Amino acid sequence: AAAAAAAANNPEPETTTTTTTSSYPSYKEDPYIKTATGNYVSREAHIDNAVNVEIKGKSWIEPHARLRGDLAKIRMGRYCQVSSSTLLQPGPMMMNMNGNKSHKDPSSSSFVPVTIGSHTVIGPNCHIQAAAIGSYCIIGANVTLGARVILKDGVVIEDGVQLGDDTVVGPFTRVSAVGAAVTNNNNHQNDQGSSSSSSHHDKPPAQQRLLRQVELPPATMQLLQEEAMESYQSFVAQRNQWAAEVGVAAS
Repeated sequence: AAAAAAAANNPEPETTTTTTTSSYPSYKEDPYIKTATGNYVSREAHIDNAVNVEIKGKSWIEPHARLRGDLAKIRMGRYCQVSSSTLLQPGPMMMNMNGNKSHKDPSSSSFVPVTIGSHTVIGPNCHIQAAAIGSYCIIGANVTLGARVILKDGVVIEDGVQLGDDTVVGPFTRVSAVGAAVTNNNNHQNDQGSSSSSSHHDKPPAQQRLLRQVELPPATMQLLQEEAMESYQSFVAQRNQWAAEVGVAAS
């Protein structure tokens, strides 16, 4: 009896021996929450003030992504992806004492809503403070978009690119980083409203690199649209395969 009581007080940790697909997590409970419009949100994602976050449908948010809806509205279209460990944070809009918007007057501040079009993919480990990202955009891994950045439709941002505050990138443009990175210790990017407990916000000095912009043909839009839709369909197929293997009904 004493041994049984000791075992009850110190239970063995549960182990999972489920066989899953190579790219889908080994959970017994579905790690994604599906909405009525076909969105999938990871249970390990962080969405602050979810009522301020609007996702049109057939999009997915990966683990450890964070959407700061507590600062301002975030709107996303259809077939969008926010990859793991990416932060979507509305950028600051300064206002002077007369209530006029100013980027330089620190007397008071609010935040600019984030609008993201359809068929847009944001890669992992990104820090996004853009005001607007168009449709048919691809943003690579480890990208930083400063406050109030605007990307027009059909923009491709390659891995490691950093765009400063108020940058505007025209439509059908590919932006890549070239040359060696140079450390900038005078990084003054405003990160108001961030949580010190999140690893997203502990940013090292900015690594500034030269940028190269190349014009893309208008036909790129169709290719980017197809890529975003195929990514969503591949994700759903992996989830359904996982559900079949662990005996969970795929919603």
